[in-house]
Amino acid sequence: VAELQRRKVPHSVILAPPSERRRKQAATSGMAHEEQAKPNALTPEVYILPRQREGNLRGAAGFNAAVMEVSGLIVAHTEEVYKALTEDGLKGIFRDDVSMPEAVFDDLICKMAWLPS
Repeated sequence: VAELQRRKVPHSVILAPPSERRRKQAATSGMAHEEQAKPNALTPEVYILPRQREGNLRGAAGFNAAVMEVSGLIVAHTEEVYKALTEDGLKGIFRDDVSMPEAVFDDLICKMAWLPS
């Protein structure tokens, strides 16, 4: 994220519950060594989505391209826009106006993969 900020690359960060839930482990550290259920500490899944600037979204799209929308929840500005939305239309808008061009994305990933950790 820090590198994307340094490069001024717009991005969304999504934290999601881990996809694999684990059972609680029994601990024997209670009084008289009785068993207590303690949940495992689970790290959330983190998705970092680089994208184009919001200003690149065509004005006639009728929705924003913020984190909620790139996660799949589209909130149309008007009922007319909602009724006119199609899957192919949304794919085209996200491909052309929201997603980074493939060559730019590949270049960014290659450069960031070689950063010292």
